[in-house]
Amino acid sequence: MVLIAPTTVAGYKRLDDTYAMSGRQQKVIDTYDVALKNVPKDGPLYFQLVTDRKSAIQQNSKYVDFVATFPTEIAYYILDMVSENSHQHIATCMNVATKWKKTILNKYLYHLKSGSFKRIKTFYFQGSKFENVDASIQLSTVNVFWQIKNTVTDMEFDFKEKSISISISDLLFVCNKLANLKYGTESRLSTIIGNFSGLEAVRYPLKNLCLDCLEITRNCQQIEYLWIQNSSDDVLEAINYHCPNIQILGFDPDYEVTADDPQDKQNGLQEICMVDNEPSSVCPNYVFPLITKAQKSLQVLHINYRRDDNSFNIREFKRCYR
Repeated sequence: MVLIAPTTVAGYKRLDDTYAMSGRQQKVIDTYDVALKNVPKDGPLYFQLVTDRKSAIQQNSKYVDFVATFPTEIAYYILDMVSENSHQHIATCMNVATKWKKTILNKYLYHLKSGSFKRIKTFYFQGSKFENVDASIQLSTVNVFWQIKNTVTDMEFDFKEKSISISISDLLFVCNKLANLKYGTESRLSTIIGNFSGLEAVRYPLKNLCLDCLEITRNCQQIEYLWIQNSSDDVLEAINYHCPNIQILGFDPDYEVTADDPQDKQNGLQEICMVDNEPSSVCPNYVFPLITKAQKSLQVLHINYRRDDNSFNIREFKRCYR
């Protein structure tokens, strides 16, 4: 527009806006200088160009807060390490901010360009290592997953007693190869599950899941190994309807259950480990529908119940599994 109509203000304004969005403030000033030479002084917008040029010069003369331009988690660490009463340390921190930022970004970009992140297959995140991290780090952490989404297959998270958490829906949406997930948290169920609305048609490749909730199962029907702890009785109904490929099912098991336990690689539920030593455990009678459904495939059945528990009906068990 500037080349075709050099005396028109609109072309210069659009060019200035483009430079301003990319932070090239000196280019904005130079463009205004060219505009003031070419635009007629008696034009209706000439005075506006003069005013905008003065504003651009003032903006260019302002000091830049480099700490504010850091990623949120890096800026948080900088300010957290500086004592509130140490003005000298704060001044020193500001002086080295430019060099520090350049060094950090160069290292990050080097690993990013070299493709190091694209080879990661296992990711372990322990919340106890980040006790002082602000909750805003969650978004940055999810952004990292985009770099490893095509390779990572195993993830383990430990957010117990921590305010920070990453929803399972975000993990499955970003990491499309994720097959094994271990998720430890004390957050609310609605928080860690996330939002699956709009993604109901997606079937994720997740096969091994270890957590304390099961709404996720209806969206992850490829699960083969499931370990449940301190769950309510109605969780079995969700498993029965939404987990057609499950092979190993554990309820508060008192021994290690692994995905390699089944002797034969056949379809159907092959192993149930159920320990009823705590009041919060699932009542054994609720497992009968699963046993009936898996009569032809079930190989191992471990049910340990209290002698004073009258809810376990041995006659019903013999009737449905024979």
